Amino acid sequence: MGGGGHDRRRAFSRNGIVPGFVLVDGIVQAIWRLTTARTGATLRIEELRPLACEQRAEVEAEGRRMLAFAVPDVVHDVEFCSAA
Repeated sequence: MGGGGHDRRRAFSRNGIVPGFVLVDGIVQAIWRLTTARTGATLRIEELRPLACEQRAEVEAEGRRMLAFAVPDVVHDVEFCSAA
């Protein structure tokens, strides 16, 4: 489970804003960001470590529930990408 220092640097911005974290079994596996527009909302999941297919499906389902609560009545999208 390497890369802890790199993950820590990604966790905080210069102005101290902390992104949302995706926990799998209590371990940070990804960072999420929500962007909205008038007609839709996108939840972007940036994987710090690859998620297994089952984990990805569970994260997406939870993300869609969050989108339905946070920004109802618009089109929702969940995107996955790898940390660069």
